Amino acid sequence: MQLLQALVAATRALPGVRADRLALIGHSRGGGAVLQYLLAGGKVQAAILHSSGYALRPDRRAGEFSVPIQILHGTTEPAGGGSPNNHVSLARDFETALRRHQKTVEASYYEGGDHNSFFVNPAQRDDEVKRMLAFLHRHVGR
Repeated sequence: MQLLQALVAATRALPGVRADRLALIGHSRGGGAVLQYLLAGGKVQAAILHSSGYALRPDRRAGEFSVPIQILHGTTEPAGGGSPNNHVSLARDFETALRRHQKTVEASYYEGGDHNSFFVNPAQRDDEVKRMLAFLHRHVGR
C-alpha cells in the first residue's frame, strides 16, 4: 500500500502531469495491489486489472469502488503462471458484483488465453492494448 501511495504521489509531482487524471494498471499481484489501494481510499480516476489477483474477494466490497474499472483476463486461469487467486471465475464474480452495484466496468475475456498470454500472443496483446487505450481515453484522457 505504501509503495502505491508513494508511486501515485511521485507521479502527481512530475512536471506536466495532470494530477486529476491518473489511472493505475496492474497485472497479476499488481492488479491485486491496485484493488487494495482503491479499497483503502486511494485516489485515481480509473483502474485496469490485467489477469489480476482477487485474493481479498473484492466482489464482496464492489459497492465501495468509485472509479471506472477495466478487467482483462484469459479464460484458462490459473494456468500459465497464475495462482488460484487469479482464476477467471473470480474476475467474472467481481465484474458481476460491480454491475449489480451499477459501477462502471468494462470486461474482456480471452478464450484460451492464460495468465501471461498477453506477453507471448501478439493478436491478444494488440487487442488488449487497443482496449486499454480506448478505456483510458474515455475515463482520463479528456
